[in-house]
Amino acid sequence: MIAFIIVELKSKLPLLELRVFRSVDFSFSIFVQWVLQFCLFGAIFLLPQFLQQARGYGAFDTGMTLFPQALASAIMMPIGGYLFDKIGVRWLVVVGLSLVSGAIFQYSHVDLTTEGHDLILPLIMAGSGMGLMMMPLNSHLIKKAPHDLVSRVTSLTSAMQQVINSFAVATLVTILSSRVNSSIAAKNIPINSPADMQKAMLAVAPEAFGQTFHVMLIVAICGIFLGLFLRRDKKKPSEAVKQEVVLEGLH
Repeated sequence: MIAFIIVELKSKLPLLELRVFRSVDFSFSIFVQWVLQFCLFGAIFLLPQFLQQARGYGAFDTGMTLFPQALASAIMMPIGGYLFDKIGVRWLVVVGLSLVSGAIFQYSHVDLTTEGHDLILPLIMAGSGMGLMMMPLNSHLIKKAPHDLVSRVTSLTSAMQQVINSFAVATLVTILSSRVNSSIAAKNIPINSPADMQKAMLAVAPEAFGQTFHVMLIVAICGIFLGLFLRRDKKKPSEAVKQEVVLEGLH
């Protein structure tokens, strides 16, 4: 990674334009985006795992259970874009992450009696929060990038999104596995066969998933705090605004 960074910074036409991080506003905004993605995609990964592993849902039933989140996100995306033009990105991120935090808090209380209808409200909250802030934050990143490097921002943010998504999944799986093992050891559950291990994992799954969701909740609350420091763009001359609209349209 260190060698890659050095080579990219020296290259005239790098694969990833790392020079955009010289902009403090851009660097701070993309860090907020990483926090946002950690929470969103962590929940998108973790909740289906709970439904399938702890509740025994099939793939189709899991997908149908999660459908309200996708629907809420689709409805809120155009609203988020409209509000971004009016009020900027700060309060969209704060409100959006607050909704996601509320959803994660409810996810942390899941147990073996949790049904699909119990998750409708938190799923709608998570989808609404996602729809409110994802596209406005992407547009905000483009505006905060240095103008001579703005055409290279999309490839950088896309690559970093993949890295953060992978990091979120790896981190949460590690935490979940650790919590499962710790809970089994703390309760002194005897394990003499693979069947015993499966029963033990099922017995401690709600507690382990709940603790993992609590970690995500802490990260989301930190994201809300950081979102308060996002700065709205100052008004620019009409020609600069036209150029920015063209660039945003290309994005």
